[in-house]
Amino acid sequence: MASCKGKIVEAESARLKKAFGKAVSSRRLAHKFEQREFSRVVGISNSHLRKIESGETSPTLTTIDKIARALDTDAADLVCESCRLVRKETSEIAQSRS
Repeated sequence: MASCKGKIVEAESARLKKAFGKAVSSRRLAHKFEQREFSRVVGISNSHLRKIESGETSPTLTTIDKIARALDTDAADLVCESCRLVRKETSEIAQSRS
């Protein structure tokens, strides 16, 4: 049972990382930032930003805050948007199975 819960947590974590990346990417594009320019504004490497936006890595709280400030929003808004995306995806998956 514990390994099943662990797999569920891993899957949720992966979905949340991807959703956070989508949220950052869509807001970055809405602000008309190229990825390289945005990474300089945030103060992280372009490769790190690519990994965040693709869901390969989780940013630190400090990096989330820097990203949010560069996008003129709150860190909480980015995280909440990510959670909404995951809930929507989870709901769509559940509906497709029924």
